[in-house]
Amino acid sequence: MVDDERLVLAAFVSGLSRAGFDVLVASSAYEGIRLAVEAKPALALLDVRMEGRSGLDVAKVLKRETRVPFMFLASTGDDDAERQAADFGAIGHLLKPIDMRLAI
Repeated sequence: MVDDERLVLAAFVSGLSRAGFDVLVASSAYEGIRLAVEAKPALALLDVRMEGRSGLDVAKVLKRETRVPFMFLASTGDDDAERQAADFGAIGHLLKPIDMRLAI
């Protein structure tokens, strides 16, 4: 999971860990790219908007250098999230904030 918001990361890690998933966490696009290339996770969750490089930048690298499938995380008012997810080859997108009790 790549997101520059600590509270979002903490909520996802908590919920996904309780559901039995191992979660790798990156708080920047650069760290997310490194983790994905090295660890080749089953799925990457990418925040669309981050400071510096965005989740869209991470997706470009993942498509070019790995076979890691990815989904985008977007803020609830981000009308372009669905279109961007499809354009970049994402397997889907989730809108934040997410109630982890409903997501798992």
